[in-house]
Amino acid sequence: MLTQGLAQRAIATRLGLSERTVAGHIARLRERYDAETLFQLGWQMRGTRDA
Repeated sequence: MLTQGLAQRAIATRLGLSERTVAGHIARLRERYDAETLFQLGWQMRGTRDA
């Protein structure tokens, strides 16, 4: 959903989770992909649909 450009709040709403939970998942993804920003994360995740 990040690669589709959805905001944290929209992702949380779609998944029925809190924004804080989604923020935690995003933080772990940023660590995994060594990304400092959401843009970098999205760029590095492009083409991977199972992340």
